Amino acid sequence: MDMSRLVAIVALAAVIALADSASAFQCPALIKQAREALEQFKRAPGLAVTKEARVAAVETNLRAAESAHAAGQHDESIRQAREALTALGK
Repeated sequence: MDMSRLVAIVALAAVIALADSASAFQCPALIKQAREALEQFKRAPGLAVTKEARVAAVETNLRAAESAHAAGQHDESIRQAREALTALGK
């Protein structure tokens, strides 16, 4: 294997590693943002039955996001956190 090919492979591996670590840092920020939005939603006026169902769904998404993050499944964690934010209209 020539040196330029080796350098290219190492550079590609570094880019992939950095992209994954960026996702790892994005998860907690999105989860925190969704938790804050959930607290605002709980305080807002509205029909209790409708709110309870949405709160339960959002809390399920956030638990799934936290579990996925802990397991290193950052894409799934981000997807779950974004789904929670979407359910809250954010």
